[in-house]
Amino acid sequence: MTAGAQTVAGAKSFSDDLSVAATKKLFLDGGGDSYLIESAANTVDIFVGGASRISSTTGAVTFTIPIYLPDAAHNGVSIAFASDTNTGISNGGAADNIEFATGGTWRLSIGTTTAYMNVDFLAAGAASMNIGNAASYINDVSYKTLTDRGCLPWCDDGVELSDGKIVSDLKALCSIKKHETEKTIHGLPKLDYRTFPKKSYRPAAIDGKLLPRDKDDFPVGGADGIEMTMMFGVFIGAFKEVNTELDDLKAKVTDLNQRIATLEKAA
Repeated sequence: MTAGAQTVAGAKSFSDDLSVAATKKLFLDGGGDSYLIESAANTVDIFVGGASRISSTTGAVTFTIPIYLPDAAHNGVSIAFASDTNTGISNGGAADNIEFATGGTWRLSIGTTTAYMNVDFLAAGAASMNIGNAASYINDVSYKTLTDRGCLPWCDDGVELSDGKIVSDLKALCSIKKHETEKTIHGLPKLDYRTFPKKSYRPAAIDGKLLPRDKDDFPVGGADGIEMTMMFGVFIGAFKEVNTELDDLKAKVTDLNQRIATLEKAA
């Protein structure tokens, strides 16, 4: 063929390679704006409407337009892996939904308002993650059981208050005060977290940095918290204190009744 653009009419069959010079176009619309081109060394682009829509290099394929995949039924996949075709992503056959499946069964389904899981959710290691902070925290948690892993404390030897005083568990509970102005979501007076035992009080912080506080000692941009595992230890210790005092009172009442009975017999 001679140099320059060539137009070939009718169906043609080639029994050997078809070569196009570097950076030259293979038009699909008679010389318009849709074509294949090696736009740079080892880079092949598909142009549609005069703009690159798909670009492939030796390391990646880049799309500049949305990729539409076929819908897949619940537990199905639209994007899968060559060696594991029942593991991937789909919309689960529903609008505004995305599902992640492994082994042909959905494991995570995310809709517009809710995400569902049907597998265990595990941290990468022991005590290796947190959920929420002083500014972004969960509103409500509904659960069957709650299991502690080695953090319930023994507090019978004394509890340190925020001012450094060491008191009994019962006195530590009695030292907790009502907040002067704050209310709970139920409209009841809120407890003043600053009056809780020192090791349970969590001043508002994000990423380990304490938040600034206003003139009334309220955190700005977050909320203070109480570490309840520590408080469970204080509660248990306080219950034991009350039980000991009740046992002492019972013993004294029994002794008093015996003395009264002895006096009545003597009379």
